Amino acid sequence: MAHLHFLRDQGVPAYLVLVNFLNDADMKGPSTPETWQAAYDVAFHLMGLGKRHSMSRYIIEVFPKVEGRSDMEKR
Repeated sequence: MAHLHFLRDQGVPAYLVLVNFLNDADMKGPSTPETWQAAYDVAFHLMGLGKRHSMSRYIIEVFPKVEGRSDMEKR
């Protein structure tokens, strides 16, 4: 978040992309975007940021599903 703020402040058209993998059994990760969002709500709160803050329009969240795509199975 600090890097995003710094870059935007310098005039760089930067964005922060949060890649939130769903159904990652190897990492026992969340299976829904809502679970990820709840975690970000806590993290942003701890950073003193509300649901909407000055950098929120520059944050993009993506939720790729990873079930059945393990490279480890092929090794």
